[in-house]
Order: sequence, then C-alpha cells, then structure tokens
Amino acid sequence: MSPLWNFEKYEADYIQSNSIIIFPHLISLNMKILHEYYIEQFLLDTKTHIPRLIELKLYYESLENVTEKFTRNATRNNCAN
Repeated sequence: MSPLWNFEKYEADYIQSNSIIIFPHLISLNMKILHEYYIEQFLLDTKTHIPRLIELKLYYESLENVTEKFTRNATRNNCAN
C-alpha cells in the first residue's frame, strides 16, 4: 500500500505548528502498522506530550529510522518517558 503522498518530500521538522497535543491519560499505544511519517509526528516532542506512556509497540527498525539511530534530540523526550 503506497502512502497518500510522497513522505520523503515532507520532513516533520519543517512543518510549522504552534500547538502541542497532550495525551495525559495514554498509557499504551500500538504503532506497528503506521507509516514512519506518522510515528515521527507522534514522537516529536514539539508536536506531542505523552507524560504517562508506559508501553509503545512498534517495530525496532521503524523506531531506529525515526530517531536516526537514537541520536535525534527532537524525538528523545517522548522516547525516554
């Protein structure tokens, strides 16, 4: 299944948004079937805040790609909680 548009053209760091979405009661999330673009959007600390997330299900390869082998600061805060 191909994405609706070319995700390589859009990088989450360049998309401007002024609001942060907070998920205060979310404790478990399954992201195994999502495109990496959506995983990236969700993990960006500038886009979302997930203070009580205990369980995140996704493929290791996707997480590694989105976080640039765990060196990307923008995704570090939500991955470390």
